[in-house]
Amino acid sequence: MPCGSVFYPHEPIVEVVNLSSGFGVLSAWFESKCLQTWASLEMTTQLEHWVLYYKRLITNIYGTSLTPQEIDFKARLMIHNFGDRAGICPQESEWLGETACLSFSGTDTFAGGYCYWKNSNESVGSAISVAALAHRNVQSYKTEYDCYRALYNDLKDGEIGSFVADLNNYKNAVFLMDDNDETGVFKDCLLGLALESKRLENNKVVVSRPDSGSAIDQILWTCRLAMQHGLYREININGKIWFGATTLKFIEGDGMTWGEMQSINKALLDEGFLPWEWGTYGVGGGLRNAIKRDNSSFKYALCALGNEDKSVVKFSDTPGKATLGGPFKLLRDTASLESGVTIKHSTEDGQDARVVYYNGLKEDFFGDVMFENNLDIKARIQEQMNSMPKRLAMDIPVSQKLLDIRLELMKENAPDKLDLFLNK
Repeated sequence: MPCGSVFYPHEPIVEVVNLSSGFGVLSAWFESKCLQTWASLEMTTQLEHWVLYYKRLITNIYGTSLTPQEIDFKARLMIHNFGDRAGICPQESEWLGETACLSFSGTDTFAGGYCYWKNSNESVGSAISVAALAHRNVQSYKTEYDCYRALYNDLKDGEIGSFVADLNNYKNAVFLMDDNDETGVFKDCLLGLALESKRLENNKVVVSRPDSGSAIDQILWTCRLAMQHGLYREININGKIWFGATTLKFIEGDGMTWGEMQSINKALLDEGFLPWEWGTYGVGGGLRNAIKRDNSSFKYALCALGNEDKSVVKFSDTPGKATLGGPFKLLRDTASLESGVTIKHSTEDGQDARVVYYNGLKEDFFGDVMFENNLDIKARIQEQMNSMPKRLAMDIPVSQKLLDIRLELMKENAPDKLDLFLNK
């Protein structure tokens, strides 16, 4: 299938065919190579479903007052890739870091962001980040505030800075009042810098980053603090007032999981804070550790043999490890999607939706799809995630002919398993 395509359980999305006599065994060599795509497939699947979760959240609040493009834009702001240190090798940061940018442009995984940019016609904004402090930066200054002030002064008007704030005491770093200052101006803290942005109207955004402690408590405390000091705006959505941020926001990146981020979002919404207005989530190891091949059970198996394409099937003791006899067609026409029968034998009617990536017997070895870039792939993901059925009518979307072929081969090779497999 073209890269970025939506597919369903059991579908044969890749098929390797030997076309030269005497080299059949070479098709088997590709098993490990083809299966190594599982990680990028799994990551994109999870991230795109996360985008769908945010779209539902945003739509439930805004209704039809936002365009689909505006909803999509807001949804894709909510993950920032902190995952470079989670990789087991540099290549993983490149490949999975590039993959993550298909769904969320925000990344601190530089190698992945660079690869995504290079493979997107060097498109501006394809991978983005902001000026951000690490603990070591803050430690290298005489005081925390000296470091915060240095970054703040370095920001251009309208730019965003991320300030890690839990080096000594998170709440003191964000909120510290000089009791001797009769003007009531907050000094030597992130709130003071955010208020300065408001006073000078320079639109510099101070993003406070808690990195330890209770994420929900610290985020809510930060949002309430901003409200108390006028760093918010009221947003009237269908007659209800919600609150958006101005110059003080948050990024939470301490061990974030899908479940914990959902809990934080609920807590924010319960108090009238729109999550996409107030902050984002930095996800590091969670992007990598949440994926595993077992989630999708990707496998590679022989489906046809010889010049006659004789169907072969594996009848394992575990029904889930059984295979189908091919070769196949994978259909994407409206009738097939509606009926739920998308997998047919190659001799049956229908246009195979899969495309040729490489054919060694042709003068031009590579198919046109090989020259696509990340912008093409991203567009395909977004279009198909919006247009394709969320699930098919059939759990195993195969034609009757394929079922008949399997039954005949079972009778011939594994008759003792008829009862086990007949209705599977």
